[in-house]
Amino acid sequence: MRYNDCIKQVVVENDIGKVWREAANRPVGTPSVVVRDYILTKATAVYAEHFERTANHAHHRMPRRAVKATVHAARNGAFTLARETLSRYGVRC
Repeated sequence: MRYNDCIKQVVVENDIGKVWREAANRPVGTPSVVVRDYILTKATAVYAEHFERTANHAHHRMPRRAVKATVHAARNGAFTLARETLSRYGVRC
């Protein structure tokens, strides 16, 4: 799964029109910036969850410390490190 796929998933699963209307009623901030930040924040969470799920499902191929390192890296936004750790043990993500 790529980050762009996560963005598409967030847009499909959430009511972006509702977020846009709520952002338009706020006195502070541009609605487009608020909606963009909302989408990117949700997409980052989906991407981190994907890496965690992939590492936990591959626990039989990886040592426990590698699974923990991948999960920790994904939770902290170090997606490159998480991807490299998975690929080191032959796990596709």
